[in-house]
This record gives sequence, structure tokens and C-alpha cells, in this order.
Amino acid sequence: YPDREGAHPPVMVSWYDAAAACAARSKRLCFESEWVSACEGPEKLPFPYGLTRDPSKCNIDNRYLRPNLSRVYAADPAVHGPELTRLDQSVPSGARAGCVSGFGVHDLTGNVDEWVNAEGHHDKSKWAGLKGGAWGHVRNACRPMTVSHPPEFTYYFISFRCCADAPPDPSASAPTWSPPPQHEWRAKGRRPSPGWMTQERGPNRPKPRVR
Repeated sequence: YPDREGAHPPVMVSWYDAAAACAARSKRLCFESEWVSACEGPEKLPFPYGLTRDPSKCNIDNRYLRPNLSRVYAADPAVHGPELTRLDQSVPSGARAGCVSGFGVHDLTGNVDEWVNAEGHHDKSKWAGLKGGAWGHVRNACRPMTVSHPPEFTYYFISFRCCADAPPDPSASAPTWSPPPQHEWRAKGRRPSPGWMTQERGPNRPKPRVR
């Protein structure tokens, strides 16, 4: 999201805001198995680009910058804006040409952590999970998923991507996989928030949703 080369994904986005933004485009958040399949590709690789972790392919292994959380979650844009800018080590969508899976899906590991729909219930994250890791030296592989944050959690490197159901294939010899029922999230009528950072950086970018 926003599914445009050269754009920057928004950050400081909760699972609720991500789900609403996808629904506004007649899409939905990806289920964890969809995300893993897109990342591993037809060869079921541990990383989208191959068998060995490679920081030259995806935006990973950047130097850790300690956040000032009181500034990150400040309601005043004059306070949180400079801090989020200082912490930001993301790159535009498609900037790392080698960060692509065997199915042609870009930027799945590194850059930003992505909300997905978990396919099991977890104590803290409930029906949500985070895949891909961000730009630091973290998991950044296809299969791991973080389930230690609740759906309302926001952070300076958390974003999302959207998925949509594939059309049925009448020639398929086996039934097409269909996603499990999506959680009936408590956000009916809620307007989606694009998060802090849009594809055009500048004074008109929206403020984060603070919780």
C-alpha cells in the first residue's frame, strides 16, 4: 500500500486502520498463509530472494536508532513529525529491485513491518500479526510472525499491504484455496486513516493515529 512504485508506505497505522484502508479499495488485509506463499515463491525459499539472508537485496540490517517514545506518540505534529523523520530508514516502494519473490511480489521482507490476518487466535495480538520485519536487524524472513502486539498498536515502522481474493479457475483440477472468515472487527463506519507518512513527503502529510 499504496501499491505504486516510488511511493512510501504509511506508518503509525493500527490493524484497524489498515483493514479500513484496504476495505476502502474493495480489498482486505492478507492472511498469513497468503503472505508466506507470496514471499516464499514457487521454490518455498526462506527469503523472497533466495536461501541466504542478503542485505543488498532488501532494506534490512540498518543501524538501530533509539526512539524517544514520548515524541513518537505525541499528539502535536510539531513534536512527532521530526522524531518520526529522524527514525525513518525506509525506502520507496520498488527501490530495491532485487527484493522480489519468485511470484513477482516486491518488498515483502524489510523496509516496514506489515499487518496481516492471523489464522489462529493469539493471546496478545488476537486475530492480527506482523510479517516481514522492518529495516533493522530483525527476523526479515518469510515465515516468522510477531504476535506480541494488540491490533490497536501503532509504531514508527508498522504498515501494511492489501490482498484480494483470486477469481475462480474453472480449469483447476483441485479446489482453489479460499481465505477463512475475516474477523468482524469493531470499526464499522470508521474512516480509514492513511497513517503518518504518505507517498508524497511534505508539510501536508497526515498526523499519526495516537492511542
